[in-house]
Amino acid sequence: MADVPLLVVENYRQGFHCVPQSSKELFIHGITVGFFLAAMSGKSNRLRRFCFELALVEQGLSRIAGVDEAGRGPLAGPVFAGAASVLSTIDYGTNYISPVGQNLTNVNLMKYVGMFIMAAQNNTTVTIDPKGTGVGTTNIVLNQGESYLVNGGILTGGRVTATKPIQADLIIGHVGASYASDWFTLYPASAWSSAYYTPVGSAAKVSQPAYVYLYNPGAGAITINYNTKVGSGSFSVPGANGVYQFQMPVGSGASFVSAGGQSFYALCTVAANNSAD
Repeated sequence: MADVPLLVVENYRQGFHCVPQSSKELFIHGITVGFFLAAMSGKSNRLRRFCFELALVEQGLSRIAGVDEAGRGPLAGPVFAGAASVLSTIDYGTNYISPVGQNLTNVNLMKYVGMFIMAAQNNTTVTIDPKGTGVGTTNIVLNQGESYLVNGGILTGGRVTATKPIQADLIIGHVGASYASDWFTLYPASAWSSAYYTPVGSAAKVSQPAYVYLYNPGAGAITINYNTKVGSGSFSVPGANGVYQFQMPVGSGASFVSAGGQSFYALCTVAANNSAD
C-alpha cells in the first residue's frame, strides 16, 4: 500500500486539535489505533491538527488529499467558490469530451465554459481541442498532481486527450451575473452510459427550475426515453454534438435511457433560471 492515493474526508476537528470520537472513526479513515498513537507521539499542537493524515503516512501511504467544505456565503463578503468531486485515479481516463459549451447561446449559464485538468503521472502529454475540430489545439505536459486551467472558450464537443490518465472538471458561468456558476466532474468517454438517473427535480418556486442537458456524440440522432413521477415519453437528440435541454418536473427525479442502447452524456443544473441569475 506504499504508493496508493487516498482521499481523506474530515469528520471532526476541535479547535486546533484533531479528536477522533472513537476507534470506529479511525476505522472509517482506514487507520489502526496503533498507527494513530504512533503518529501523534511527540507532535506539536500545530501538527496534531493533521492527525488523520499523519496516521496514514505512518501506515505507509505517500499521497493523501484532504478535503474540507467549499461554498459561498453573503456574510463573508465578496467571495465566490465551488467544488467538484475528487475521483480515485482508477476512474481517470485519457479522452474527455465536453457535453456543453459556450455555443449554447440560449443558455446564459454557459456564457463561460472552462475546464480544469490534472495529471496522475509524470510526463503526461495533454492535447486540448476546445472546439472539437482539431483546429486551434494546445499541447502541454503535466507531471503528477500538476493542473491546468482552460480559461473559457470550450464549445460543445470540445475534447481533451492525454497519453496517461488525467481527471477533468468543467466549470460554467454567466459572465457579469451576480452568482450564476456551476462545477461538474467529467467522466472519460469510455465510462459513458446508455442510461442516466437524477434524483433532483425543479423547485416548487417557478423561478427555480432544474434542467438536464443530454449530449449526443454520435453522427446520427438518438431517441431518449424518459420516465418521471408525473409522466413518461421520448425525445430526439440530434447527432454531431447535439444537445437537448430537458426541464425537470417539480418534486420528481427522472431516468433517461437511449432507445437503441447508444452511449450519451447527461448533466443537470439546479435552480438555473435563465433570466434571473
